[in-house]
Amino acid sequence: LASLPINIITSCRTIEEMRARVLAEMAAGDVGLVVIDFLQRAKMGRRSDDANRDDQDRVYEAKGIANEGVPVLAISSMSKASQVRANEGKVSVSDTSGSGTEYAADLVAFLVRTNPEDKGARVEVRFEVVKRRGGPLSSVTLVFDMTTGQFSTRNEGNQ
Repeated sequence: LASLPINIITSCRTIEEMRARVLAEMAAGDVGLVVIDFLQRAKMGRRSDDANRDDQDRVYEAKGIANEGVPVLAISSMSKASQVRANEGKVSVSDTSGSGTEYAADLVAFLVRTNPEDKGARVEVRFEVVKRRGGPLSSVTLVFDMTTGQFSTRNEGNQ
């Protein structure tokens, strides 16, 4: 990842603005991946009185970006109760409940520390896929180096 051309764009606040920016960037060249950090903070052009519905609409709007031919990774927050379960090593698609994503997302995955008490610079995490539309669920254990912000496999991390 360190050698990839990554553009961080903070000026797009709505999913609609993000989609317009992606289309413009695609017209100018290749776009390999769109990452929406903290999906719940993206503003909606139209809102309802139902926060779950708004979150679901955000996911559907992000899927609209993906339908333009570029993968979209939307990062979402967890509830406090879900964080407690994750600390116990238990995660499921129901941990997105209340965010609207459990119905709309094609894939739901969590990064979970294998030892929540580990405060070291290199921590072991599990990338757990709990929903994959049309595919199997899976899990892989990685090492996250907080000093570099990089993930590696456990074998790479021990070298």
